[in-house]
Amino acid sequence: MKESRLSFNPTTITTSDLFSQLKEELPVAFGRTAVDQLLPGIISSKTLANLDSQGLGPKNRYTQGRKVFYRREEFIEFLMERTTRLGR
Repeated sequence: MKESRLSFNPTTITTSDLFSQLKEELPVAFGRTAVDQLLPGIISSKTLANLDSQGLGPKNRYTQGRKVFYRREEFIEFLMERTTRLGR
């Protein structure tokens, strides 16, 4: 699995730039458990499991056996809806 290579200065990057970089860096589809490595400290696989069980997770989730995975575009849309910029 490819580790996250997201590198940015959080004080200077715009929200739009951040999500554009995510679109370039995230795989087309990825398992829920991969989120811990792909987006460390942003959202965890356990949080996603809880949100999914409440109907509050990404718009669509898919299964392969007992494994859950997401499509990049739908996952980024979910993150965008949950993201709030703080500060000045």
